[in-house]
Amino acid sequence: DIGGEDFCTVTGLTYAQFAGGTSRIVATCGTRAYYASGNDWVSLDAISFTGGQNNQVVFTTALSQLIATDDSASPKQWDGAATTSFIPVTFGGLTTAVTAARTTTFFQNYLLFGNTVEGGTRYPTRVRWANVGTVNTYTDNDYTDVDAPAGQELNCMGQLYGDVYLGFTSSLYRMSLTGGSNTFTFTKVSSEVGCGAKSSMQQITLTSQQTGLMFLDTTGRFYFFNGTTPIAIDQP
Repeated sequence: DIGGEDFCTVTGLTYAQFAGGTSRIVATCGTRAYYASGNDWVSLDAISFTGGQNNQVVFTTALSQLIATDDSASPKQWDGAATTSFIPVTFGGLTTAVTAARTTTFFQNYLLFGNTVEGGTRYPTRVRWANVGTVNTYTDNDYTDVDAPAGQELNCMGQLYGDVYLGFTSSLYRMSLTGGSNTFTFTKVSSEVGCGAKSSMQQITLTSQQTGLMFLDTTGRFYFFNGTTPIAIDQP
């Protein structure tokens, strides 16, 4: 049990590695974040999160910072030090800061945020990225609204075979690093299924040694995606 929160809802759990060889198991419960120390959970200093079962936290580790976003407030970062707390990502360089993001990942030295709120406006298909090799420095034009007219929402991100896969409401896209003026390219790989749960897209390796992404779609079915075809792995 995590102390300090009466019957709190656990909204996130991750394992993170930081500079100097430090590693921590981190959980969010209610409005606070905790890390495991022996048999105890140690509370970080400040109230950092909205809390509640509908505000699950998505984590990624970027440049020795643990990045966390729950889609209800500004994304946050933590350096793994026991005496500090999560602090907001500053989004330096943007005319309008990101005030919420549904999902995040760190890919090829780029910190990515998906389905963002900027200037009070939700951009449900947007992928925005930080300047290469940074967490807190951004450029206004470094984003793509992926197939915005389709009326979908970007709910999850996962990495497989050197690419990022984006799970929309009813489709999957591959995001590839190309460099140059475009930085990334986006290719639709499925128009049949998508991802409905923001933390559900995870890389797994089957007993057959086949590696792929498992995710939960909007109908409540689980799929395994090998980079080519999404395959239902549960009973209808």
